[in-house]
Amino acid sequence: ARSVILSAQCRGVILYTLARRGVAVTEVTPATIKLSVTGSGRASKTQMNYMVRQVLGLDERVPEHAADALAAAYCLRKRRRGFPAVSPGHLTTRPLDRSPL
Repeated sequence: ARSVILSAQCRGVILYTLARRGVAVTEVTPATIKLSVTGSGRASKTQMNYMVRQVLGLDERVPEHAADALAAAYCLRKRRRGFPAVSPGHLTTRPLDRSPL
């Protein structure tokens, strides 16, 4: 439980800092990322790792957290280029509230 609270606090600090600087944040669900990379919103970690390597032309297995980050970046890049693999309802881009705490 403590690690969840610490993670939430870290996320809050990051979102607050970005808001203060006027940076928009895009939030994407794991299912949306999986759908974009593998074609299935229910892909396993193994399937995700395989497809990340395929779409990015990597030879070696990627560490799990790195594969997650690469998949998220790939999903957003694909979306920005206009590929229809992700429906607009699965992405939320919004300016954050800039009011002080």
